[in-house]
Amino acid sequence: MQEKKPIFDFKKAINLEYPTEYYIALFLGLFFLVVSANKLLDPSGFATSIFRGHLVPYAFVNITALLSMSLEFVAAFAVVFMANYRRAGLWILVALSLVCAGGIAVNLLQEINTVCGCFSNSVRAAPISHWTLVRTLIPVLAGLFALR
Repeated sequence: MQEKKPIFDFKKAINLEYPTEYYIALFLGLFFLVVSANKLLDPSGFATSIFRGHLVPYAFVNITALLSMSLEFVAAFAVVFMANYRRAGLWILVALSLVCAGGIAVNLLQEINTVCGCFSNSVRAAPISHWTLVRTLIPVLAGLFALR
């Protein structure tokens, strides 16, 4: 009888050949786990921040919010805990960050005064700025570095 492979293979988790890329991927995974947990705890607040961005038609706001935060959580979980799916999870996190950066850039160009929704969904949160766009592109660059 063939032995089953464990879902969490911690022996293969640390790639000693490229430790810097591993630690950057681990940091990104943990970062996105915390960010997505914040969104999962307040899904209506995240849906409201998507609505305020005026990028998704009203009928698709809730499904967009649920799918994006769930996909973000699953991808971050894969990056941290599943060595076999780490690259796929990183690609998903990079793509989601690029989509968010694109939404922020469109709102900046249209001069829409809204909040990002990544860390806080409060009305009192700071509105988006050029710094928000740069802050959103940092995980993209780090993820691409970890994927090389």
